Parts: sequence; C-alpha cells; structure tokens
Amino acid sequence: MDDDLRGLEQRFAAGPTPQARLSLARALERAGRRDDAQALLAGDAFAVAAALEGFPAWTHPDGDPGRARWLDVAPVARAPRPRWRAALGLQPVGVVVACAWGVVVHCVAPDGHGRALLVLDPDTGDVRLRREETLEVLAVVEGVLLAVHHGPGAARDLVAWDLATGHDAWRLALGGNPSPGHAHGALVLGAADDARLAFVALPDPRRAPTLPEAWPDVRVSALTRERAYVHERRRA
Repeated sequence: MDDDLRGLEQRFAAGPTPQARLSLARALERAGRRDDAQALLAGDAFAVAAALEGFPAWTHPDGDPGRARWLDVAPVARAPRPRWRAALGLQPVGVVVACAWGVVVHCVAPDGHGRALLVLDPDTGDVRLRREETLEVLAVVEGVLLAVHHGPGAARDLVAWDLATGHDAWRLALGGNPSPGHAHGALVLGAADDARLAFVALPDPRRAPTLPEAWPDVRVSALTRERAYVHERRRA
C-alpha cells in the first residue's frame, strides 16, 4: 500500500492532472487520510467537483439543513491566507453557499437597485454564472442549485439551476405558496392537511419531482435526519 501511494504521489507531482489528483485522493482515503484527500481535491475543486460530493461542504444556507453553522472538517492549523480576491462591480450582500461547484453570492447594485446571484469559481474567484433574479437558495445538491424564485405578487417557482451547464434543469410552479426546504435527498413541504409535512423524494436533482397539490401555511426553518422544524402562520 505504501509503495502504491508513493507511486501515485510521484505521478501527481510529475503531472498534477485532474485524473492523477483523483487517483491519489482515493488512495489517501483508503489509507484513512480523509482530511488529506479532501485538501488535495480542493486544490482543483471545480475540475473534480463530483468527487467532492461525499465530503463536508457549506451546501445549505447556514451550513447544513439543520442550520448548525458547523462542518465536520479538520481543525484550522494555521492562520488563513487569502486564496483570491474578486472585483465583482456589485455590492456583495453575503455568501449563501460555498462548495466545489461554486461560491454563491447575493449582490446588489451600488445604487441599491437591482439584484444578482453570482456563482464564483472556487479556485480562481472568477464569475462563472450570473442570474438577475430574486432567488431564495435552498441548497446545492450534486451540482444543482435548488432555489425558490419570487415572482410578481405571491407567485413562486421552484427552480433547479445546473451549475455545470448554467441552464435550468427544471422549473415548477409552487401552488399554495409554500416555503420548502431540502434535506437528505428530499424536498420538505407542507402536506395537504395541517398536521403533517410532505417529504418529496428527490433522488436525482436534475429531474423534476412530482409535487403535491396543496400545503398548509407553514415555513420550514431547519431540518435534521429525524425532524423538520417549522413555523406555522396563523391568520386572525
């Protein structure tokens, strides 16, 4: 095993191609050096983004579906150093998610009029994608950004934006004006009565799910593997 690992390390040092990076990372993971494997893959994140799917990343607002603002990664061992700086020409409001598929940033125009959602390359900071829509980001799943588009009045669409191609994989109108969430391979929406929530399976984020026709007036605020936490909207 040591000889194989050394051979892969030498091959990667001689030519750090994406394939050599992947081969060495898989060998490091088999050797129990998962943190080293993640660090190696992160060196060329977008080129090997699919391989990073199984590693911790800030894929949901506030980190994960449970809004824990915490990831299971190695502790910081030295003072961080800037990897890149990006001149956006807009005023950043905040980073929504950050993973191998991109760093997603909400921005506004300097005069306060007009909004945009930018996707920056995680390795260079270059703007890869730009969308001038009001989107409420739910998550990035296997390279697909799931979001709610707020249209005129109470109209809402559920949007799946493929960050690899820049095109929408699908778009569905949200009847009943729900506020969905995403966790562990499922969309979470209000069910047809006020006592339950609907967990809609989403095994492939590039294929549109079948949504129920009605939901109660609740908002999903946080999700874990066992529970969904919601706010119920009560009318006078």
